[in-house]
Amino acid sequence: MKEMLDDQSNWFTVSLTLAFTATCMKRLSVLLDLFQSRRPLSHLVKAHMDGLVAYYNKLSTSVDAADFGIQRVLQSVEGLAEESIALAIQLCQQVCSSVAESVQYYINSQPSWKFFEAARVFDPRIMCGSLDVTHDIAQYKAIPWLMKDMDNSALLEEWAVYIGQRQGDLQAYRNMQSQSGARENQENFDISRYWNDRRAALPRLAGHALRALDVPVSSADAERAFSNYNKLVCSSRMSLSDESIKVLHATAWNGDISGRFKGYADE
Repeated sequence: MKEMLDDQSNWFTVSLTLAFTATCMKRLSVLLDLFQSRRPLSHLVKAHMDGLVAYYNKLSTSVDAADFGIQRVLQSVEGLAEESIALAIQLCQQVCSSVAESVQYYINSQPSWKFFEAARVFDPRIMCGSLDVTHDIAQYKAIPWLMKDMDNSALLEEWAVYIGQRQGDLQAYRNMQSQSGARENQENFDISRYWNDRRAALPRLAGHALRALDVPVSSADAERAFSNYNKLVCSSRMSLSDESIKVLHATAWNGDISGRFKGYADE
């Protein structure tokens, strides 16, 4: 790596690549970090993934070097030919197009995608007046436990109350915060508190919603669980009973629950 960076003939290519990666791949890395967090995100997966595809599709047709973060690098080379600038932009376009296609292919190949599409039903902001989703409960059969309960009259009554809400009813769960470096304020919506507050009025629907929100959106939780078990069941603890292991693991897993959602912005 040092030899490559010391070689002046490689400077332009390395600088261009680093600038592009820092600008255009940041959104992907931020989303990966978000999906690996222990937050209720199942209702937001579709919006985030659709936004990611749209972002890279838009970049794949851009001819502005600033959009790729490479403008300063191009300007730092005195007398750089227009052909070289055009080629650099074209390569960036191709990478973004490839990323968009790869993300779309990943989405289409995931058996869980239908569930995450349907999970938006438990986001009251979407259900209140949005034209993008249907209010027909029968269209959300991709959520197994909801599907089994769809013929229950009590659930249907709760459903009618839920979809009859107005945006003003959600104001108590919104908190606009200015994020460092962000162009606009971001909305924090406490969806867990929203559904917990409705356990009394909408017990069946709230139960289904909280169960859906608790579905992990990546394999990170499973990997963390294996890591915790490896620490618990070590060579000096081989005589632990199954019940003791369960209790210890539950304690370790939930030990940080009070601060888990600190600073949580879901959009």
